[in-house]
Amino acid sequence: SFEDIISAEIFKDILKDNGIPFSSSQTEDASIQVVFGGSIVAEEIYVADADLEKANELYEEFLNTEIEFDDDFSEDFGEEI
Repeated sequence: SFEDIISAEIFKDILKDNGIPFSSSQTEDASIQVVFGGSIVAEEIYVADADLEKANELYEEFLNTEIEFDDDFSEDFGEEI
């Protein structure tokens, strides 16, 4: 489950790039679902059991990736990030 739509879209791209088919709970209106207990879920992504281990590895790698900005990005804002 992803709490923000942007992360969900990035992860779906990662799955596509690795040849892992998936389905998701996102509707066309990109609404956010409130689940019993008060948690907010933007999207749930499902993979086949055969792809679950690889998908979990990619998910962990995605969660542990630090975003790196290039020098041009920080120069545009006049400060170092």
